[in-house]
Amino acid sequence: GGYRMGSLALKLARNLGVPGLVSSIIAIVQPCVAWVSEPFRNIADSHQLGHTLGKQCGDESSSNLNNSWLELTNFLTGQDLTTISSEMHSIMREHRKNHTWCTYCIAFTYYLSVALIEGPDFRDSVGASDIPNQCDIIAFAK
Repeated sequence: GGYRMGSLALKLARNLGVPGLVSSIIAIVQPCVAWVSEPFRNIADSHQLGHTLGKQCGDESSSNLNNSWLELTNFLTGQDLTTISSEMHSIMREHRKNHTWCTYCIAFTYYLSVALIEGPDFRDSVGASDIPNQCDIIAFAK
């Protein structure tokens, strides 16, 4: 049901030639239902496309969400941890600057996972200003 509906929505948006809609659909369908039926590498490729299309049409929300999901999928498929941590750090910096805490938290969670895998020296590469403090979290919750 959900996978077929998502695939149909994606095909329809592509046929209509609406890149912003394609980016939004990818950001929702791929992580929610497509992972059950498609290989993770295909999902990562879709998120890369969604990120690019979102940027091209000015849909920063979908573009950023696809980029976060792309790095998560890269993490799950065993891509190079150094590259993933660098990308996650960039994503965290961007979302902290823009106060988009939902996608920041996604990146931060996987960034910490990479840090745990890499070991104690890894934390030194994180700037203290990139990690939210208690005031940031309280301000976000209001």
